[in-house]
Amino acid sequence: SSGWAGGASSGAASGGGWAGGAAPLQAPQGLRMVENSSTSITVAWEPPSGGAACVSVYELQFREADEREWHLASNSLTRTSCQKHNLRPGVPYRFRVRALNARTAEWSPFCGTLATSTMAAVPSRPTLTRATPKPQLHCVEVQWESAAGSSSAPSNNNNNSNAGDRYVLEWREKGRSMGWVRADVSNEYEASVCSRVVRELKTGKQYQFRVRARNAVGVGPWSAVFDSGAARPASAGSSRQAAPAASGPR
Repeated sequence: SSGWAGGASSGAASGGGWAGGAAPLQAPQGLRMVENSSTSITVAWEPPSGGAACVSVYELQFREADEREWHLASNSLTRTSCQKHNLRPGVPYRFRVRALNARTAEWSPFCGTLATSTMAAVPSRPTLTRATPKPQLHCVEVQWESAAGSSSAPSNNNNNSNAGDRYVLEWREKGRSMGWVRADVSNEYEASVCSRVVRELKTGKQYQFRVRARNAVGVGPWSAVFDSGAARPASAGSSRQAAPAASGPR
């Protein structure tokens, strides 16, 4: 809640003077972020000026930057730091703190708002969805769904990819004890491109594919291996397209 708790605000008088003869607490000072991860933020602050001995507990509130409503992290803090867990990766947050006067049972004003954010997470596992042979070109077009939710700034394009993510695609011939081969020399594709054409494949062969994403934090896991039909040449005199798209992940 963003309202005052515990009754009158710190600037209110009671019975012609401050309750118990005690002056109101000032706001805590120096609210700052001291550590963050993809799912948590640790903040710290200093006691109110001249009033540290009068503080009973602190209350810490937080919200995502684009929210209006504040949420309670804790209202029973006895130390001047707190780690907030269960936050979303790569999201900007706001924090504020106030102190409870042990003598008057009144809350101080909130300190100034702290703007900070969680770190981005390592990308999640992409999902290969289709591998379409291109008969005349001896190649296969591979498509996948992005590693959704892994980046700090989701893009607005139509393929659901995440800004900052890049993808690595590898292939191998099915049924052979050969290692995985990178799809091309550059090895990485911008997140806005969730498909790639793998060229120079052998005719009449079947292939397997896998893809993974990486961002500034690290490299995510490989997708499930995806089996594809071969890029076979079209039969002479036939207008039919060769090989159907892939049988799916294994």
